[in-house]
Amino acid sequence: MTDEAAEAAEDAQVLSIEFILSSGETLTVREFAGESSLEAAMNRLGQQLAQEIGGDRTRTFSYWEGDDYYFDAVAMRHVIAFSISSYLADDLDDDDELDDEV
Repeated sequence: MTDEAAEAAEDAQVLSIEFILSSGETLTVREFAGESSLEAAMNRLGQQLAQEIGGDRTRTFSYWEGDDYYFDAVAMRHVIAFSISSYLADDLDDDDELDDEV
């Protein structure tokens, strides 16, 4: 990642999406908000995910965390609920765990 891209990633608003699966397990993924209004980004994503719960679509999420790049996929047919929260990318402490729980 270039220095300019790294700075932009640190200042970016990040959405954290926690999925509750039909098995009872949870999975947390992240996505950059990508819009000037955080509220608009959360509402847009929330509406999309609500329409896709239980469907055949597989959603993908890609993002940078420090020097590591992640690409996560969620089979929406297994999702029974979700929760979206936000934070600034540079608010993460080095000790924060970003592991998926599935």
